[in-house]
Amino acid sequence: MAIVINQNLSIPDSEVRFSAARSGGPGGQHVNKVNSRVILEFDVMHTSTLSPYQKQKISEKVGQRMNQQGT
Repeated sequence: MAIVINQNLSIPDSEVRFSAARSGGPGGQHVNKVNSRVILEFDVMHTSTLSPYQKQKISEKVGQRMNQQGT
């Protein structure tokens, strides 16, 4: 399977990782008791799916949300 971005681009499931975590922020009585935040990880710099230009544009857009390894 793959995540279809458009007719010309799809990302293989094997290159994407999902995880769940507790979401921060204000809440009521049951705050921070369940994993309500979904985290998506995609190794932009090491994927063969994207062109160098696409990798550069993504890197510019996400900035601090990308780690030094390009994830």
